[in-house]
Amino acid sequence: MFRTLSWDFLFHSFYPLPRSCDQRVRRHQTGHLRQNLSDMFYSFVGAMLTAAGEPSEAKSCDILQRQIWSILPGFCTRPTDLVESLRGIAKILGQALDERPDLQLDVMAALRALVLKNMENDVNRTEVAKYAKNYLPRLLQIYTTEATSDGSNQRLAALETVKIYLKITPQETIDELFEKVVEKLNGDESSQFLLQACVDVAAVLLPYVPIAKLDGVLAFCRTAWVSPDATLQKKGYRCFGELLLSDQEALQAYAAGHMDTFKTDFTQAYSETKPPAKAARLRCLSAMVKRSGLTDKSFLKVVFPEIVMCTKEISENARQSAFELVKEVGNILLSDSSRPEEENVAEYFELMLSGLAGTPDGVAASIVALSHAVYEFRDKLRKPMVDMLMDNMNVLLASNTRDIVTAIFGFFKVIFSRMADFELGPHVARLVKSVSGMEENFRRHFRVKIRDLFTVLIRKFGYTMIVELVPESDHKLINNIRKTQEREKRQKKEKRNDKKSIAGDGGGDGGEEDVDRKSRAGAASIGGRSRAETINDILDELASSDEDGGTVDDKRREKKKKGNVYITEEDDEEIVDFTDPKASQKISSTMPSKSKRKQLDVRVAPDGRIIIDAGGHDRDDDAASLSSRMSGVSLNDKKKGKNRSEDTDGDDDGSFGYQAGGSGIHRPLKSSRKEKPAKKVATGAEYRAKKAGGDVKLKGRPDPYAYIPLDLKSSNKRKKSQTGWTVQGIC
Repeated sequence: MFRTLSWDFLFHSFYPLPRSCDQRVRRHQTGHLRQNLSDMFYSFVGAMLTAAGEPSEAKSCDILQRQIWSILPGFCTRPTDLVESLRGIAKILGQALDERPDLQLDVMAALRALVLKNMENDVNRTEVAKYAKNYLPRLLQIYTTEATSDGSNQRLAALETVKIYLKITPQETIDELFEKVVEKLNGDESSQFLLQACVDVAAVLLPYVPIAKLDGVLAFCRTAWVSPDATLQKKGYRCFGELLLSDQEALQAYAAGHMDTFKTDFTQAYSETKPPAKAARLRCLSAMVKRSGLTDKSFLKVVFPEIVMCTKEISENARQSAFELVKEVGNILLSDSSRPEEENVAEYFELMLSGLAGTPDGVAASIVALSHAVYEFRDKLRKPMVDMLMDNMNVLLASNTRDIVTAIFGFFKVIFSRMADFELGPHVARLVKSVSGMEENFRRHFRVKIRDLFTVLIRKFGYTMIVELVPESDHKLINNIRKTQEREKRQKKEKRNDKKSIAGDGGGDGGEEDVDRKSRAGAASIGGRSRAETINDILDELASSDEDGGTVDDKRREKKKKGNVYITEEDDEEIVDFTDPKASQKISSTMPSKSKRKQLDVRVAPDGRIIIDAGGHDRDDDAASLSSRMSGVSLNDKKKGKNRSEDTDGDDDGSFGYQAGGSGIHRPLKSSRKEKPAKKVATGAEYRAKKAGGDVKLKGRPDPYAYIPLDLKSSNKRKKSQTGWTVQGIC
């Protein structure tokens, strides 16, 4: 839409509107003096906030001018007159960055669009690059200034704009900015926030800086690695990672020439690493491991314990990086073609098995790493290695540390899902004996995991084999698992039959359903969970805390649902005006229900009575039908009772008209209580005049009609006693 438009059209047709809005606000401003600037883009937000008399109109003007500025990024998509118009507009954009925090996001989005959309146009790219010396200092000033909670988006957008603008920035401007950043890093007067921000800026500038100027930044990174500030540590590792992960040949050559020094400083800083910085450190370590390869196996053996320990970190990013490094080290060691594959596999798994002799945390982390290695390199494992792994796990299953036992159950879950039956069959008896011999408190804590393990064993080796191996105390559990599996099979079979019957009735082809069913055949449930569970789900379960005995699926179910937001609209034709101060009252966290008020059917009978029908009865059921029903009510027990019994005998409404008489079961029963005479129902017929129309007054009886004035006081509970006399003589 905006690609064929020019900036001259934008700034002469649209942007005079904010000035007119500003002048409109001035007319409502009282007691407030402000500086009068000549350019039409001056901020009048502050004037609006202090405007008196018409706050709603001021708010509307504010929204209008923001909407006009929001179309600026669209006009920056390949404008037709960029070279001619940028000279006059650049100053306005710079002033907006300095003086208008509310417009900074729109201006920065416009600058990013100018750079990205004109990379292939040499003339436009050169023109935009001329103003890098004007915009980059302003953007860096925004990022290095500590902002409030409302300004965090501006800081991130400023850094992203700097990254994009550096692609076309002249080298002289980059060198000048880098020297200022290094000066701030090495200065003694810099605050902690400024140091952290400057490290981020240095990491952005690092790929564009000459090799001769890198020593100052890298020296600061080494200092940041041992800093007590965790945030500064993390940013120091990120800055160092930009050097290692760069694709530029000059930076790669520089890193290769100083790799030995980097490795020494890197390993020495391990003891000072804070948990928040471990994810960034592992990314740097991954780059160093890939660069070293098989040429430096000693470095792999030195850093591998750190990698294994990070598999139990709380941070998900750190755990994921550790698992990737475990796999990367395995690929490097198994790629050694100078030795047999069995020796390479043995060397790789011995690195992890060596951690089983350490602290409880180290043992648990080693088992988690072993689980990941078995999942990734299951095709490389041979029977001697499988036997050794299973023997070690059976021994450690008797441990009194819950973290170790949790990791072992995860290992069993992985190996039984990935290995063949004949390879694991000899270890089933010992495994069942070890699980059944666990202490009672451990069995109670891991009851869910024990049930899942037995479920896998029954499915893999059969119910008959497992029930013979478990003690009699566990027979109830095994039988329950078998019944559950049979019930699940039955339910699946019923579902398949239902689908077939539906497909047959509809005349459709069931071929697609057969294909889907075959594709889901490997996803049979194991203890209520999917068999096709990924390694990430298994490892997340191992890394999560098991103090509550729950599983990852259980914890996922316990996560609170995100709250929904609803807008209450009284009328479908009217929308909610969010500029209205009372608009917040229309926002609800629950689904609003349309309140349907009960419609009262108010009618006037021919004799003047008011009939109110609140139950939705038919309008034909009027006062005449009411009188006819009331006339059938018996007022004389002797005369009317007989007629009523005769009427009921002839009714077809199913009423019972039998009267007792005779002997035996037909004898009349005497009531223990005397039947009370029927109360006389007053229908108002006694007031009817015999010789004239209308009603007449009766002596000693209330009037047939009464007029009571309606007063608002009658609805007040406190003044009820004052208004009660008006109806006492009438009702």
